[in-house]
Amino acid sequence: MDAPAETRSPSPGDTPPPAESAPPADAPSSTGVPSPSAGRVPDTAGKGIGPRALAVLVDGFLLGVVDLASLLVGSVAVLVGVSALRSLAGSGLPFFRGDGFAWHGSIAVQHGNPWPTAIALAATMPVVYFLLFEWLYGATPGKVLLNMRVVMADGRPCDLKAAAVRGVLRYADVLALGLVAILLMRRPPHQRLGDRAAGTMVVHRESPGLREPRPRWRFWTAGAVYFALAAAVNGTLFAMALVITKD
Repeated sequence: MDAPAETRSPSPGDTPPPAESAPPADAPSSTGVPSPSAGRVPDTAGKGIGPRALAVLVDGFLLGVVDLASLLVGSVAVLVGVSALRSLAGSGLPFFRGDGFAWHGSIAVQHGNPWPTAIALAATMPVVYFLLFEWLYGATPGKVLLNMRVVMADGRPCDLKAAAVRGVLRYADVLALGLVAILLMRRPPHQRLGDRAAGTMVVHRESPGLREPRPRWRFWTAGAVYFALAAAVNGTLFAMALVITKD
């Protein structure tokens, strides 16, 4: 009959065996993609129609606000410029003595038809908005708010040509109340027509597919350039609707 195994209680000098350490929360898995507990979204398949449609709604609202503000700035600039030219015309300076500067009338509403030009410019400005933000920063304000970035298919930043193609084909994507984009974006990598033509995709801002994040100053530069262009365009439209009449 076997004797029972002798057990020995640990002495104070014994060292306990090392416990297995848990992997850090942000350690990558065996596939190289961060685990969900890392607080990052392994968005290599592209963003779907839902968050991207919400970003478009946010950008549409911001476009309206910016256009109203730039219209105010542009209109005030035109009125100030007209007032300054009137003052110069009455100053007696040699350059302003010609008939073209001898203004003694008031500003009146023009009876022409500025609508074709106004419609063309109104259709162009949203393209410029998306082009500037996606080229310079990789995201419009709506995409920034929803943590999205536009990148080339290989992860490089969106370039000027790709941003222009995306902006122009945006009108084709919204045909039939957006049915074209919905049909094309049903499956990963969720590319609309503009994405497929430009070779781009929309991913999470912390996606492993984003190779070169853009500095924040480029975002503010895009905003400043767009506002200046919008003010110039709206000021031009305002000036087209006015005419200097002589008494």
